[in-house]
Amino acid sequence: MVNRQHYRLSAAQLTLQFGDDAGFHPQPQPPLLLGQPRVMECWQALSQREDRHLYLATLPGLDPLALIDQLNRGDGRPTRLVDRVISRAALYGNRDTPGLLSFNGLLLMPVEFLLERPAAWWPLRQALTRGYFQDDQGQQRRVECQLVLIGSSGEYDNLCGFDGDFGDVVELYGECQPELDIGVRGALPLWLSAVATLCAELCGRPLSLEAAQRLARHASRLVEHQQKLSLSWAEMTRLLKRLDSAGLDEVTVDEIERALNAQTRMHNALEESAHESIQEEMVLVQTQGEAVGQINGLTVVDYCGHSYGEPARITTTVHYGDGEVADIERKSELGGNIHAKGMMILSACLYRLFGRDAPLHLNANIVFEQSYQTIDGDSASLAEYCSLISAITDSPIAQNLALTGAVDQFGNVQAIGGINQKVEGFFRVCHSRGLTGNQGVILPTANARQLNLSGEVIRAVAENRFHLYQVDKVEQALELVCDIPLAEADNEGRYPENSLYGKVQLRLEQLVGSEDEHQTLWQRIRNRFGFS
Repeated sequence: MVNRQHYRLSAAQLTLQFGDDAGFHPQPQPPLLLGQPRVMECWQALSQREDRHLYLATLPGLDPLALIDQLNRGDGRPTRLVDRVISRAALYGNRDTPGLLSFNGLLLMPVEFLLERPAAWWPLRQALTRGYFQDDQGQQRRVECQLVLIGSSGEYDNLCGFDGDFGDVVELYGECQPELDIGVRGALPLWLSAVATLCAELCGRPLSLEAAQRLARHASRLVEHQQKLSLSWAEMTRLLKRLDSAGLDEVTVDEIERALNAQTRMHNALEESAHESIQEEMVLVQTQGEAVGQINGLTVVDYCGHSYGEPARITTTVHYGDGEVADIERKSELGGNIHAKGMMILSACLYRLFGRDAPLHLNANIVFEQSYQTIDGDSASLAEYCSLISAITDSPIAQNLALTGAVDQFGNVQAIGGINQKVEGFFRVCHSRGLTGNQGVILPTANARQLNLSGEVIRAVAENRFHLYQVDKVEQALELVCDIPLAEADNEGRYPENSLYGKVQLRLEQLVGSEDEHQTLWQRIRNRFGFS
């Protein structure tokens, strides 16, 4: 019997854990400045010399104007926002009205206004480089402003491609960070204090420590890492605005839970419909018993700002052939390029073990059953590989387990995305049918630190009603789903006959032995009488 305990994850490994120092910080930072040392250093360099200019690379969920306001509070320099596509008159002015370049302060310019008129960059570049320009009367004027371009890192890269000297003209580059590493001592209390400050501003009520820690778990889930928290304060703002601002009592963890549930309900209509189809067996998903060449893969669906996981039935059939592992999704134009790449790697992994000295006389067809939309990504390659080995050997696979993970050519199981949604998607199907105590999910070990699962899943794992298993190699996953212990090859590359890979070798040898049966009549006559 397989030692499943060796691969099993405990309930404590399934979410962010708080230590003794997970309290509020006595000297909190403004939320928008938290975790942004690069931007703060660039802002300090900007204030030291008047001839410097800055490109601020922002990120979704972080208001750049509010961030600049926080950065500028110490200096109090006047700011002016360019709120429309720039024109020559607006930039350089005329006899009666000074232009934007004559503004003695910080000129904030969204980069899209510049990209919409790229020809405007060249005279602006010249003015910033020289430090002066000529107005429409031909008079020389000094550049008084410091330019702060606001955009994304991708747009900065486009500008550098457009003008190779862009980085010399706008020499400061401040890139906002999307995550806070709480592995650094004191970082977690600062984040908890920052979200408490945000709650007080939005709701007028203090935030309890337990509620702040619940928000930290949510922020950890957003970035899929147990040691990092999201700095997307727009997400926290939307959530906190759902709370009642009346009263003087502190915000409790129950209020946070209700707000999270309400936020999910706004977007999960498609998820509910998909789950109902599985419950009514319109979509077939097996969570008990065994089957040959059939396995539960896991997918993630993104829809209207909401993502959820659902199991997918993957099946494989094999027959005599020339060694092709056919991807039906790709052939039907329902498979993306990354999925096709994963299938090719899966084939290479099989050939590495069994086709090094001779071609495989076997063809296989792998398909996602009842899938009618495009499938992409390589996260199903572990499940597909296990399904393929099962079909070759006629060994049944446990249907109470679901798998996710990408495979490389050497059989290593690699990390994938959407791990929390995938686990919860299979758990929900099993829970609605009644947990039996032997159901669970097999996932890459590399994804263990990204787990931030719902309380319902964590309780089920703690009570041994549901299980999570971590694996590093495809053979370990095969051991779990087929309940056949691992076996090593001997010096000649032969596996024991009662092992799974031994059965693969036996089946492939049988196909080689039956090669004559698949020859044409003329080929058999020619071989029989020695015709050339």
